Order: sequence, then C-alpha cells, then structure tokens
Amino acid sequence: PIYAWKNNTTGATLGGASKLILNSSTSSSGDEIQCTVSFYDNHGAYVQDAAAVIVFNDPPVFDTAAQISPSSNVKVGTSLTCSAVASDTDGTPTLSYSWTVGSIEVSTGSTYVVSASDIVVGDNVMCTVIATDAGGEAATSSDDVTVLNSSPVITDVEMSPSSQQYNDETFSCSFTYTDADADAVTYTVEWYTTFQGVLLFTGEELD
Repeated sequence: PIYAWKNNTTGATLGGASKLILNSSTSSSGDEIQCTVSFYDNHGAYVQDAAAVIVFNDPPVFDTAAQISPSSNVKVGTSLTCSAVASDTDGTPTLSYSWTVGSIEVSTGSTYVVSASDIVVGDNVMCTVIATDAGGEAATSSDDVTVLNSSPVITDVEMSPSSQQYNDETFSCSFTYTDADADAVTYTVEWYTTFQGVLLFTGEELD
C-alpha cells in the first residue's frame, strides 16, 4: 500500500509513512487531517480509500504546580509571590493569576502584599494560576497560605511631668501604638521603681 497524509485545512502534504505524528508545526486545533491509502496490482489496477479526523486541542499541563512564597509566617504587610510552570503541545501557554480570600478576588498578577483591608487574622489567601493556550483551552493550579496575627507595636511613651518632682506630685503616662491587623487593642499601664523594679501602681496616673 501507498500512504499519503495531508492537512486538508492548510493543503500541506505531511508524509507517506503508515504512521504520522502531529505537532504544532504541522497542524493546529480544528485542522482536518486526511490519510489516503492506495493499493496497486501487477496489472496497474488500483483502489484508493481515505479517512479524515479533526485535530482537537489539548489543554495545558502544569509541570510545576502553583506555589506561594513565603509559605509560612505570613502576616499583614507580607509580600507574597506565586509561581508555576505550564506547558502545552500547541505552544507555550499564557499564565494569569488570581488572588482570593474566600470568594472575593483581592488582586491579580504574580505578587500580592497582604492587606488588613482584605483579610482578618486566620484567613486563607489563595493564589490560582490559569494557564491558557492559543486555542482557548485552560487549566488551573492553586496554593494557599494562612495569615497569622501581628503583635501591636508601641511607637511612643511619654511621662508627664518628665523632670524630677516631689513625692506629692501626680504623674501621668501617655503612649501611642499601631496594630497592623487593625484589631481592637486592650492595654495596661504599670508603674515600677527604676532601681528595684518594684511594681507601684497599675493605671495611667500615679499619685
């Protein structure tokens, strides 16, 4: 038998062997590929028959699944990076990214800085990587991390009056603080002697 392979969509001749391996240089999704077989006898008589198939698009495949870095000790203000590697028989797929908290998308792109306006402590932040090929087929891969609590930070402490005073003076203590998670903060003010470290009083004013 004589074999003849042809891409009916492009008109290109593809080969004359009994088998044909398709690749992105010889066919695209939706192309019609035809195989024609011819038989000849010793007197020159022949018969032909042909069959054709449509090339379907394979979705991309993730060679390396989505991964968020860092994967631990994630807090408000942490810069996260999402990475993945995907391939496709029809060519290199395009990667896009979606960061979500629950069902809400909070960012796109390969990086995201955790924001107190997007999360509460204990939430999971998920990155989904979408790999899309030229034919529109897509595949996804996801990873997630848990947001931990950030400790409050005292930014300033002042005592009034600040200079040496008599024993009958009243002292007051004021301070400012921040909390990255925007949590409600409770506090106590304790007064100690400088040298012995003895607790004198608990409260914002010391008489």
